[in-house]
Amino acid sequence: MPDAYALSAVRIDKTADVIIDQITDCNLDPGVEELLEGGGGAIDAEHLSVSRQRPIITFTTTALETALGTCGLGGLVLNDGETTGLIEFHFRKRLMGSTFAGASQHIILTVKLGFMYITGVRATHPNAAQATFAVVAIYDGTNNPLTIVKLQTLPTLTSPADGIWTAGPVYINGVKYDDDIRDFSLNPNINLGYVEGAGNIWPVNIYMQSRDASMEYGMGDLVLLDDATGLGSLGIIQNGVTRAYLRKKVAGAAVEADDAAKHIQFDMAEGRIRATRAGGAHQGDVGMTVNCRATWDGSNDPIAIAVGETIDAA
Repeated sequence: MPDAYALSAVRIDKTADVIIDQITDCNLDPGVEELLEGGGGAIDAEHLSVSRQRPIITFTTTALETALGTCGLGGLVLNDGETTGLIEFHFRKRLMGSTFAGASQHIILTVKLGFMYITGVRATHPNAAQATFAVVAIYDGTNNPLTIVKLQTLPTLTSPADGIWTAGPVYINGVKYDDDIRDFSLNPNINLGYVEGAGNIWPVNIYMQSRDASMEYGMGDLVLLDDATGLGSLGIIQNGVTRAYLRKKVAGAAVEADDAAKHIQFDMAEGRIRATRAGGAHQGDVGMTVNCRATWDGSNDPIAIAVGETIDAA
């Protein structure tokens, strides 16, 4: 009979193994491009081959402390045998009439050489915050970019090992906004470049080509649009602390105290702040979206991500 499998975890083989669990979504795009050719007036093509393959795996997790503490805005190079190591994606085999099968029954997808980067963080009040990552696999000179092996043993997971976070307060030019925050998003907007050629189907190098990072807050207080003291319709240059937090939840209770070093912080070094939307529908509350678009200050990541933080006054 056919087998069934479920999402499990992501393992990064660093000096000390990193296990990212609480996976809520995982998808593989083999990235195969084909060369289809014909001629001589024939209605059907006469040649079909692989012209290029750029495999990419995306996954989403609520285990934010481990995931964001491992891979921030600068990404993570994956190289088997080096400090950063390879990355594995684990899929657990289901057991008929029960839950999951025992050891040596599962599937592991491995990338030995590649690049992992963050594609976004989303937090909508009052739901759990999630982070999404992409892993691009390239050729290491010996192995296929992706290897998929069955009948494997997986590590034991304790879920939720990391915990859960939700939307927290934000600072805009040194002014704190708390209960008014409806949602938060980090948008890294990372574009990659590849080195490939000579008819080979796999790239042999990969690099970050551009990055246009921003944070967005959804909020209800339109006072921030005031021309004299706020953003106006044009927006303003950042001139004070501009920062967002994700609050850690307490299992069986509410949230951790602000002075507990368990929250996650996103800090913009420099940039510009403006409203991108304001309005609402009949008999509903109006709201606005504030965009904080980062530029490089010459030394720091445009938006620095830190885990295990307190929620401090600006």
